[in-house]
Amino acid sequence: MAAFFTLHWKKDSGPLSPTNWIVYVVSKIHGHYYPLSVWCEENPSELHAGRQDDSWRGRGLISSCLRTVSIFSNPNHRRAIQNELNMAKSFYQNPEHLLQPTFQLPHPSKSHPTSTQDDHVSVRRAEMTQHYPFPFISTCLLLGASSYLPSYHYNFFAQWQAMPLSLAYFDQELAYDIVFIDITDQIRVGYGIVAFAAYDMLWLENDPELDWDAWGPDFGPQKMELEDDRQRVALSCPDYITKFRYEKAENMERFYVTCPELKLLEKVPVVDARVFNEALRSILPEMLRYSSTPGVLGQLLGLAFDGCEHLDMVDFKSLSAEAVDAALDTKELGGVKEISLSAKMLNTTGTSNNTPANLADTLAQCSNIENIYVMCEPELGRDRRLAKQRQSIDFLAELLSKM
Repeated sequence: MAAFFTLHWKKDSGPLSPTNWIVYVVSKIHGHYYPLSVWCEENPSELHAGRQDDSWRGRGLISSCLRTVSIFSNPNHRRAIQNELNMAKSFYQNPEHLLQPTFQLPHPSKSHPTSTQDDHVSVRRAEMTQHYPFPFISTCLLLGASSYLPSYHYNFFAQWQAMPLSLAYFDQELAYDIVFIDITDQIRVGYGIVAFAAYDMLWLENDPELDWDAWGPDFGPQKMELEDDRQRVALSCPDYITKFRYEKAENMERFYVTCPELKLLEKVPVVDARVFNEALRSILPEMLRYSSTPGVLGQLLGLAFDGCEHLDMVDFKSLSAEAVDAALDTKELGGVKEISLSAKMLNTTGTSNNTPANLADTLAQCSNIENIYVMCEPELGRDRRLAKQRQSIDFLAELLSKM
């Protein structure tokens, strides 16, 4: 009797590294991390390395990281960089600069990122100049990130392009990974790599050991798929090399000999990848006031609070119940146990969907939430607005108690 065979997808490759990179320069300003320059390296010829001897690719990224950190650490550049950091303090106090539309990454075959607004307007090449508010920092980043050493076979098909500061990165992006350069402290410039592995997948309809013809086993459809566990943990260059199997961990001493840049990078601190979440969290409250697409807002909130058990959304006063529902439905917020909201979200007289009933219905569907906090603003005093908000809170509590 033939053994029963279960149809399934099977990995047909080792971990494949990306060939397209987004490089962010960030700095801590007003207590939050903000982006100062964003560049994108695109390789339209292929999405991932791995189908040939691509060990040079790991060395190329190492060279790029070291070169970038060295440029930003150069004492001769500190005055110019500090001047632009001072400009950034004023820049990010201007509400207009916090209300830029969020852009999504393009497919590598396209030329420009796409806005997440409903009309999906592409950024025209003539408009890209507006994304250079800090030209010296942007130039330093481009010179460092694009400078592979000649011995590492620079990819002449790669294209570097400036990106909007509000460029968002979603962890389901198959073709891109990111590098952070933290210049908060110019004496200790840090870096970090967030890279997700992709795998070639084969759909097996029959047991390949039994179903062979003259051309080999008969396989079904094929696809490429990202690894399941996509946590935003910053990798050092040695971590990156071992993750994508450019070299086995036990053979790293040999890799140090052939790639001396790796030894130099050991002295450079690795940044916390949460700076991306913090930067996104700091600009979202103002952006949300002018956006009405719940699905997009929910995804951005999921990224901003990725991995948090306490979802503090007190600053997000204009959120709709649909946006909260979309956020809580993301896998990034699957572990949320507590949520804090602003009482201003509760609008019992308007025509919006922010009524206590709508919000209660949304929160009641999240069985893992143990505590809900609704915060009133103390500066409202004893006026009617405060009384009305308290009335809405009492109504919300009553609704939740019945669910």
